[in-house]
Amino acid sequence: MDTFERNLETIQWELGIEPPNQAAVVYTTKRDGTFLRSLVPTLLLIGIFLYAMRRGPMGAGCGGRGGGLFGIGETIAKIIKDDIEVWFADVAGCEEAKLEIMEFVNFLKNP
Repeated sequence: MDTFERNLETIQWELGIEPPNQAAVVYTTKRDGTFLRSLVPTLLLIGIFLYAMRRGPMGAGCGGRGGGLFGIGETIAKIIKDDIEVWFADVAGCEEAKLEIMEFVNFLKNP
């Protein structure tokens, strides 16, 4: 800016323009909103990221369980009552399932 003012003053002096008639240099600050417009894409990306974190599969809104990024180790297992009395004879029509379970139990008893 200093160089511009010196060059302007030199040219006006060489042209013979008297000081009261010389062009005055006035600096103003113009705010046209370019800064705010440059922030819009960034804010939009941050908003989409936050929305995805809350609503996505790893987000806090996952089935009402809390979940979240660090909720990987949480279980959804339910505790059931111990007084359930169900025997093999109570299950009808599942002979193959009964045999598989009996083989599994036998393996656990006699590995």
